Amino acid sequence: MAKKPTTTKSLENDVAAELEKALDLDLAGDEGGLDMAASMEDLEAQISAAADELAREGRSQRTEPANNPQPAIPQPPRAPAAKPAELRPVEPCNGQPSGFTPPAGFTPANDDRQKDYKTLLHSLNRRASSTVYWVIAFISLAWIAGAGGLANLLFGPGIWKIRTFDQFFARPELIGLAVAAIVPVILFWAFAAMIRRAQEMRIAAQSMTEVAFRLAEPENLAQDRVMMIGQAVRREVAAMGEGIERTLARAVELETLVHGEVSQIERSYSENEARIRSLVDGLGSEREAVVTHAERVRASIASAHETLRDEIGAASDIIRDSILNASTKL
Repeated sequence: MAKKPTTTKSLENDVAAELEKALDLDLAGDEGGLDMAASMEDLEAQISAAADELAREGRSQRTEPANNPQPAIPQPPRAPAAKPAELRPVEPCNGQPSGFTPPAGFTPANDDRQKDYKTLLHSLNRRASSTVYWVIAFISLAWIAGAGGLANLLFGPGIWKIRTFDQFFARPELIGLAVAAIVPVILFWAFAAMIRRAQEMRIAAQSMTEVAFRLAEPENLAQDRVMMIGQAVRREVAAMGEGIERTLARAVELETLVHGEVSQIERSYSENEARIRSLVDGLGSEREAVVTHAERVRASIASAHETLRDEIGAASDIIRDSILNASTKL
């Protein structure tokens, strides 16, 4: 019995070590290298294997004789901890399918012997029933009423006219009647107190027996704690998986939105490029039209210059001839 606390402490230390090894995962690996379903199954399988191994160790330590040590029972190899960069499912053994996990030696969930802490505290805080006091009070009242009725029948109504102790002690038969009425009532209440104390002792014995059974099987408590921790880890992993799925869904939505925006920008760029090209083509045609018009204007100016020069030459000849004729006549 002196080795039980040490065994429980060692079991808790082993549970903590196994959980640390099982939870030592590197979530910052490659983007496509983690499978959430495989990681959850691997984590559950490792926790179950650790609980099974701790249960076997507790049973072997409990059944081992204290005065005649036997050779140590070879323990099965522990489940290898997951590597930081990758997660692998548990290897199947004895031709079993990969999704099958061996039973961890747990008791059924509906076993009446396994109670939670609330039930244990409720059983320890139970109190004996006070029904016996009410029954004794009713019997006492009935006994006193019967004694009063008997006194009325034996001694007549004059008994109720006694007002002082001298009148009471002057009649010895009333003293005997009072003793016969009070002493059984005292015995009734003493018997009720004894029954109530017996009930309290029985409840205390039951509570002590239950606590002794629990202390005699510490591995069950360790298994319950491992199961509670495993359930908590499973819930956290499920919540983390849901968060990752939501994040991936949001990333997909964001990627779709970005693709839509990029496509719209590409369409706008193509339309603007077409418009700019049409504008450049229009400017080229306008430039050609301006050049053609300038050529036409230059040709018109050159022809007008030639015509004007010819007319000016003809006019100067006419003026010169007129001047010559006029000078000749003078």
